[in-house]
Amino acid sequence: MFPLYELAKNAKKSAKVNTYLGFRNKEAVLLEKEFESVSNKLVITTDDGSYKIHGFAINELKKDIENSKIDAIFACGPLPLLKAVKALAKEKNIPCQISLEERMGCGLGVCLGCAVEIVTGGYEHVCKQGPVFDSNKVII
Repeated sequence: MFPLYELAKNAKKSAKVNTYLGFRNKEAVLLEKEFESVSNKLVITTDDGSYKIHGFAINELKKDIENSKIDAIFACGPLPLLKAVKALAKEKNIPCQISLEERMGCGLGVCLGCAVEIVTGGYEHVCKQGPVFDSNKVII
């Protein structure tokens, strides 16, 4: 989520930035004030409902996609979330970039621990070609 803060900070200079953050519970919430300062809209959800909106951030994103124009999606987080964001972006025809968090044994692309399958066949290494990929390029 730290790289997304830097992205939002830079994007805010020339674009409207909506930020959707999901956390397990209130104690896990990070960077709220920082994201608030760089977002036109900040949505915070918690799985257990202990802070702000009870539920998942992607559900709030879905609502906003239905109610307004979203030009691009940038996401990081656990693989199930990234799969859901990728599917949503594809369904709504919204460009999407995802930051993959694969294990990186060597950081040089030699150990193949971070290899991710790509749609054109073959693999790319998260440590070398990533960690951010166009969601339509990778198979997750």
